[in-house]
Amino acid sequence: MLAAIDGGVATAEALNMNRDYMRRLWQSSSIDDICYIMQDIVERFSQSAFPEHGAGGPSVSSALKRAMNYIALNFDQDITLASVANEVHLSESYFSSQFKKFCGTSFTEYLNAVRIDESKRLLASGELGRFAADSRPMVTMELWTFAEDILPPLMQCEGEDARRLERMLLSNIVNHTLFHDDTIVRDYLPVSPSTSFTAFGLPPKVEHSDGLGHHFVPQIEDLEAEFDKLKASEFSVDVASAQRRADELNELFGDILPARVSGAALSCSPMGDIVRIMAMDNMYVAMYDYPELFHKMLGQLADDYCAFFDLMERSGAIMPTLGDTHLNQGTYCFTDELSDTARTTRDVWGYIDSQETSGVSPRMYAELVFPHYRTIIERYGLLSYGCC
Repeated sequence: MLAAIDGGVATAEALNMNRDYMRRLWQSSSIDDICYIMQDIVERFSQSAFPEHGAGGPSVSSALKRAMNYIALNFDQDITLASVANEVHLSESYFSSQFKKFCGTSFTEYLNAVRIDESKRLLASGELGRFAADSRPMVTMELWTFAEDILPPLMQCEGEDARRLERMLLSNIVNHTLFHDDTIVRDYLPVSPSTSFTAFGLPPKVEHSDGLGHHFVPQIEDLEAEFDKLKASEFSVDVASAQRRADELNELFGDILPARVSGAALSCSPMGDIVRIMAMDNMYVAMYDYPELFHKMLGQLADDYCAFFDLMERSGAIMPTLGDTHLNQGTYCFTDELSDTARTTRDVWGYIDSQETSGVSPRMYAELVFPHYRTIIERYGLLSYGCC
């Protein structure tokens, strides 16, 4: 406080700051709170004592510059916000807030930008080599998991339609250009028929947490009291729009990269659908308290999926799933066991998962879940089962 007064801060203002911090320290409830307040004290009084150094004070600014240098030297390592904060001797929460003020972006966004810039440099210089094909197993990376971190910084188009098209084109090549994994770079653009499926006619309600996670807002909390909210699922199939889209793309660049209407593997996650309208805890309670009603709910959903598949068959949306057609879990549909003139669901790959039941016993899964999953699985030609 005396250093701040010596630096030109009015005595009354310095005393008010001191009283404010004493009050905050007295009201703090954890060691982390105390550390954050103490760092804030140092920053504010340092800024007052050394105004020529600007916001953050000399010690904080210096720490953030050291952090940026540390990232530049170690971006290819498994570094995290916590590890870098520890490296520059700041608490994780304080470092996060000050880093964003200092750099104008979050720590994660900054680290991803550094990594992408270095990948671009390596690609341009030809330094990014590949392992010999016989020296390692085949590796593919699921782009969609990281797409929002990887694709937007590479995009240059401005219009909404142009950016959608640019994103489609980048998605076809970025695994190879940035990561050199074994993802197939197609010599065509697949365009799949447009489909939609809303379980029980209840669109999920989601609350997001600053890009770090999300929470499904329960629309049904007590299955017995609110069972009447479960209506017939809503679904649609549009094959004609896929052909129109393929024609539009071919008009633009079909002589370079042709677009064609292609099939897609069937995919559903009934237990995931239930979690999205009930939330995990309510679903588990319903399985235990109301097993008969749970059977009825999941049975209704399985029947709705089968009706959806029937509509796809009638609409001509079932097409061969062979070769480089994507299958869930980051793999492809290569097989010689299915027809290349597919017309029914028994001619194609299907995917289903039930990671939401990893917390129940095998016996409960066998009694409550699998009978209804089998109803769906028996519609598939070949099955890919699992998830995380």
